[in-house]
Amino acid sequence: MYIIFLFSCSSDSSNEINFEYEKTFSISISDTTDSQPNKISYYYDLKSKQEYLVNYNADFDIIELYSIKYFNLNYVIHLNFKAKGIFIHNLDSIFCISKFNDSIFLINTNSEILQSWDINEILYVPEGKYVTEYNINEQMYLIDNNLIIKIGLDGYPFEHYKAYTLLNFNIVSQQHNKLVKYPIEISKQDDPGLISKSYCESNGCIVVIFSDDPTIFKYDKIGNLISYKIIKSKYIQEFSKYDTTLGKKFSYNNKHQIMKPEFFKILYDNYNKVFYRINKHKQEFEVNGIVNDYYDCSWSISILDSNLNLIYEQLFPPKNFYFLNTFVTKEGLIISNNNPNNPNYDENYFSFSLFKLMKRIK
Repeated sequence: MYIIFLFSCSSDSSNEINFEYEKTFSISISDTTDSQPNKISYYYDLKSKQEYLVNYNADFDIIELYSIKYFNLNYVIHLNFKAKGIFIHNLDSIFCISKFNDSIFLINTNSEILQSWDINEILYVPEGKYVTEYNINEQMYLIDNNLIIKIGLDGYPFEHYKAYTLLNFNIVSQQHNKLVKYPIEISKQDDPGLISKSYCESNGCIVVIFSDDPTIFKYDKIGNLISYKIIKSKYIQEFSKYDTTLGKKFSYNNKHQIMKPEFFKILYDNYNKVFYRINKHKQEFEVNGIVNDYYDCSWSISILDSNLNLIYEQLFPPKNFYFLNTFVTKEGLIISNNNPNNPNYDENYFSFSLFKLMKRIK
């Protein structure tokens, strides 16, 4: 027997929490839209109570807002620059980062530029220059006029471990500071260029994970460490050893990335007051002569309470989901089905499965 779980979780193992499949929905997409986009996000509009999938079409420099309720394309926003960061605060305040000059633009759905900020100068440091990374699928956050942006130090690559990973930029005062350094320990495990990070906002705090480290860190908005927890996955026993002698070869790096396990993404569910960490599992590079794709592996979601205590870890099967595109909605967690190995895959649609957080009664 199952009931929908809508309240804060307890770590009591007698009350097992997991996800239950609810439904699948599909949205017809334009002929020019990639059905496997890595530049998609989710937006809930408080004013209209409407939910949207936000897709950045890089080929045509447009932002497309697809209605989840009506299964259609509602807005097309034209940009006169290529973007690598998009955050919709509301439909009249959309923050975009230019791909080529690290300027921030504030626009509306009529494609009008309302304000801009040039942040190039503040990205220079004695060690080199920081660059803004892609802030689309994992978008920026606005906390008390502070825009939190994912950054990286431009240069090769082991010194990156002393680098910061986030920029806090105040859009009113233009004051700024850099936040959150890489943990030193992970320098022993992998090439820094292959170490990714993921972050989310929770009640004005920033929660950060790194791909090769089971530690989950919580910071305040100016970068002070509040707490951390080491949360291992029962499906990740060890990390693949990186061969530095082969590291400059693209073919080796590609194979390494496909095979290696990762702590992939962190999300906060404000409706249920829990965190979700997506864990990518180790897989073979090829099976029966067929090379696996990055998203063909099995994977799991660790469910954590608001204090970062592990509640439950749920396993998901391989080759069914494109789990990069996993988003928290009011109804539950939506996960993309747009994996070409999914038997129901159709390149003409965005397809998502909705999972609700449940509490099992024993």
